[in-house]
Amino acid sequence: MNVEQRFLFDTFGYLVIPNILTPEQVDQLRSSADSKDPPLHRGSAWRQLLDLPQISPVIEDLVGNPDLPQAPLIPSFRVDHDYVHTHVRRGFPGMDLHGGWKSSGGNQFFKYHDGRFYNGLIVVAFELHDTTPNGGGFCCIPGTHKSNVSMPNEWRSFANGVHPVVNGVSAHAGDAIIFAEVLTHGTLPWTVDNPRKTIFLKFSPHGTSWSADYYKPEEFVKYSDVDDRKLAILEPPNARYAGRKTARIWVDPQAALGKNDATITCTHLELRRPLSAGTDANAHHLHIRQIEAFDSAGQKMQVQVIGASGMMAQGASLGERPEATVDGKLTGGCHNAIQDVQYGSEDHWIQFRLQPPNASVARILLHNRTDSCGYRLVGSTLALQTAGGHHSSDAAVQDIQSVVSRNSRSCVITFSVNEFGELVQTDALRLLINP
Repeated sequence: MNVEQRFLFDTFGYLVIPNILTPEQVDQLRSSADSKDPPLHRGSAWRQLLDLPQISPVIEDLVGNPDLPQAPLIPSFRVDHDYVHTHVRRGFPGMDLHGGWKSSGGNQFFKYHDGRFYNGLIVVAFELHDTTPNGGGFCCIPGTHKSNVSMPNEWRSFANGVHPVVNGVSAHAGDAIIFAEVLTHGTLPWTVDNPRKTIFLKFSPHGTSWSADYYKPEEFVKYSDVDDRKLAILEPPNARYAGRKTARIWVDPQAALGKNDATITCTHLELRRPLSAGTDANAHHLHIRQIEAFDSAGQKMQVQVIGASGMMAQGASLGERPEATVDGKLTGGCHNAIQDVQYGSEDHWIQFRLQPPNASVARILLHNRTDSCGYRLVGSTLALQTAGGHHSSDAAVQDIQSVVSRNSRSCVITFSVNEFGELVQTDALRLLINP
């Protein structure tokens, strides 16, 4: 937030940020505002609201945790819940004043200390129609996010009029009103012909929640517009500690990848880390958690380890031998032997047999290791082989390019057969995982 925004929020407990949405975005959201689908499953325009460049830095300042290693490249706040108001028409009596910290169980609060804001639930209200104070809409008692004394109960209802201390807040279509849930707020009676349609997204610190109905990030992996940042925002409440189970985005290949009619018939796979990829102590490793193969319908095929180079077969430990790449678990993986080994003495490789025999392969997925090891796949090769062990030149991927970013603890590198019968590296489904 800039200096002006910080002052206004600290003083009043809310901000109005204009022109967050373009007219085209407003039209898209209006057209589907009455849908019965959950808001974030109504289309890309809805999911974009999770991480808007004008909004996310503000939310990060208000409820984020800059002490987390991934912040701010990966958001350290989370979306708690959402809802859409489409029922507000002329004659709507308004919504009584509410808010405050006493009855929230601790998830609504405001504090400022050592140059940082600390908030519980923060609300972003996207207005899809113009609102004016005399027409109705969002209202609040400014400054009550810092209140220590309860509001007089007779002020709460608008049935007998609106108390003079209540302030109506104007906004235009496309503007966003950001306010602390602990602020005393409500909805003024609606007195104009135009409807009021408002989208509410409520964000909280990564370790707290108001709602008991958590989002499931794995349901959003199938959307091409959902990246690492949005998956982090959708994560359930936790301390974001390394190795947490809830960070894993379990991929349903059939749902996430869909069908692929192009295939290559083969019997074996080989993953190889050649000497040309680097032989120093850091580069000369082959680290993956899992390898998976899928047919044209997206059905998983059986993959069996049948051979490996000497250092791979030995493994750095009993649980890090090649068999760990086909055990169905992402909590471990292969690791070449590191004791009494001269780096640069051999290629590292693992060979796999596919079942059924002469299978028609459409996709291969490599679950990569953690970010500190992710680059070690760069320069490796993935090849499909015939029963005689011969490589198909069209089916070999040379020089795998790691898609692990600094803040993607692990990822799935995807290889697909194209229309020319070539196995090519395609998009990655990234995971937030750091066992």
